[in-house]
Amino acid sequence: MKVNYKHPLCIFFITFCISNISAQAYYVSGTVTDAKNVPVIGAHVAQKGYPNTAVTDLKGDFTLKIDKDDQIIIEVTSIGYVKAEILVDLLQLKDLRIQLSEDAIQLDEVIVTGVFDPRKRIESSIAITTLDNKTLERTISNSATELLRQVPGVFVNTARGEIFNGIAVRGMVLGGNYYYVSMQEDGLPVVAAQGQFNPDGFLRADLNISRIKAVRGGNASILGINAPGGIFNYITKTGSDTFTGEARVRLGLEGDGKNPYYRLETGFGGPLSKKDKSLTYFIGGHYRHANGAKYPGYPLSKGGQVKGNIVKKYKNGSFQWNMKYLHDRTVPFELTPTVDFDNPRPAGNFTNSSSTLNPPLKLNFPSSILGLRGVDYDTKNLYLFKEIATGFNWEHRLGNGWKVQNAFRYSDKSLVSNAPLIVFPFALDKFYFYAIYDLLGKFGTYNFYNTKTKKSYGTVKQELDFTNPNFPFKFTSNLNLPGGEVQPNSVLYNPLGVEDGYMRDVMNQLTIKKQWDNMGLTAGLFHSTTRLQDYILPPAAQGFGTIEDKPQFVGIDFVPSDGSNSPTYHVTDPNGIASYGNGGIFFNKATIKQTAFFFGHNWDVTPRLNIDWGIRYEHFDLKGYNVRSSSVIPTKGGVDGDSTTLYDNTTYQVGENFNYENPLSTFAFSGGVNYRVSKGVAIYARYSKGSKTPDFNVFYDNSCLVSLGCWGHQPPLSYG
Repeated sequence: MKVNYKHPLCIFFITFCISNISAQAYYVSGTVTDAKNVPVIGAHVAQKGYPNTAVTDLKGDFTLKIDKDDQIIIEVTSIGYVKAEILVDLLQLKDLRIQLSEDAIQLDEVIVTGVFDPRKRIESSIAITTLDNKTLERTISNSATELLRQVPGVFVNTARGEIFNGIAVRGMVLGGNYYYVSMQEDGLPVVAAQGQFNPDGFLRADLNISRIKAVRGGNASILGINAPGGIFNYITKTGSDTFTGEARVRLGLEGDGKNPYYRLETGFGGPLSKKDKSLTYFIGGHYRHANGAKYPGYPLSKGGQVKGNIVKKYKNGSFQWNMKYLHDRTVPFELTPTVDFDNPRPAGNFTNSSSTLNPPLKLNFPSSILGLRGVDYDTKNLYLFKEIATGFNWEHRLGNGWKVQNAFRYSDKSLVSNAPLIVFPFALDKFYFYAIYDLLGKFGTYNFYNTKTKKSYGTVKQELDFTNPNFPFKFTSNLNLPGGEVQPNSVLYNPLGVEDGYMRDVMNQLTIKKQWDNMGLTAGLFHSTTRLQDYILPPAAQGFGTIEDKPQFVGIDFVPSDGSNSPTYHVTDPNGIASYGNGGIFFNKATIKQTAFFFGHNWDVTPRLNIDWGIRYEHFDLKGYNVRSSSVIPTKGGVDGDSTTLYDNTTYQVGENFNYENPLSTFAFSGGVNYRVSKGVAIYARYSKGSKTPDFNVFYDNSCLVSLGCWGHQPPLSYG
């Protein structure tokens, strides 16, 4: 039979068949694993040269729609792995097995910046560094801050031990401590209201840390709250699909080789679900007990922490629940007398392991002295840091390049400190010692002795000097005090500091991202509410110690020269402590709310040229009040009714509340351009401008000055 191919019905039938053949969809499916055949979750699968993409699920499986081509090449990429390219045959589109190999260089170079998409350092105009687990394992560190010594452009001062460290980022003014950087755990600040408690007191280095991500300068003010100098984010380990455990024991001798150090770290985790192993856990922590590099006669560090998490991974994301318990005592080292600025070295008989901290001491400052509340003091309590925290990190991929992330944390922190504020030599045969303690003009003989052994250190006699009408005081010393080679006839002034406070933080950050082939957008909202309360005695009393390793308290008695029947007055108590209260007590209570909106845009204009920019708007709302017992009440005899015990003769009354409210808004912008000249060379430029909300202590210090009776107020000792 002869067919007429030009017949209309025949033409329609042929066209219909061709159109159906051309419309037939092709799909390729398979599994992506690593070198150990562990599924690679979230790997990006695409057809080279086409916009078709897919993402692997919890089992590493994917299904990708493809377009017919002469050569069908499938590209598979994932952070930390070498990109794989597979030539696919149309006759074999199912059950592909794709194995990725680890890229050690990329693991070190790639960082998730927080606002923008993951990038290599060579592709970014941001100063970024990642310290991975292998790097951290090679670092033996006593503090979390000390780990940052390996970050280029960051100067870390840990001379005072585990806490009260300082960080300076290249290009930023050194304001002290952490004024211009944000210390974070799992993407949220350790302390939301900076300036109240130092973050390093609640941040510990142990097996829990998986890696540290550092963003320095540039757009750091966009990525994190109050962080123009940089962000240092400590990422916690999570469990894998197989059980693993690790324990480390560190034993040693510190200081002069006689101070023992004991530390145990442990961590373990694995799957909680047997089938798909999508539910995992990790628990880790440490305990340590150390006499310290500068042993004062009692342990300088003891305690530890426990951290854990449970992670549920599902097809399009994951949910991680976190918990933390910290109970730790430590104290910063005090200063060592030193000579020669050009070649600094310990003075006299002091060494690098000498301690100038107070010897063991227990005292009670009753409310009848302070006017607000009583306080117990014990040097062995050191700085006691406690924290209970819980929260979650949630990530969900919505499809078509959309992703939503949310981080939440509630933490209850507290600090009780019994430690000296500062230590420095104080001459006993100079007028200013007697002027400060309202003893100038109280003529007689001052006796100095060791409060523990009762050994006499000699005397100083204060007399009228009629030969000098401009300054009619004469001090004749007959002293035999230790440390004369450092400063003759002197003691260590060692004021006792007391703080008792808590801080309760609620923080949440929601981030939404959209990613295209060459462009990414990010928008986010951060909010924190902090409620805090703090009692501070600045200082609680005055102590005087001998100038030697492990100082001994010096007691002071005074016999007036106005008659043979004059009683002996006690400038210090039997422990060697003078001037109870020394300025009253300071109580502060406040609520701080911080809200921030941020937006970022990243654009690969060409394979070599990248542009990014971002903005951040923050609103800071502070409401609180101060109250202090700053008014001196003249009394005869003081608390114990004995006028000869001068150390407790000054009492205080509670002042009026001083209320303050300080709403502030700030805005920050940062933009950068990066051009990759070659594989190993790139040039970049960045412009940033913005404002930083002042630290919280700026507000209560200023209100303190307004309400009078604040830091540095030295009420005189009552005499008679």
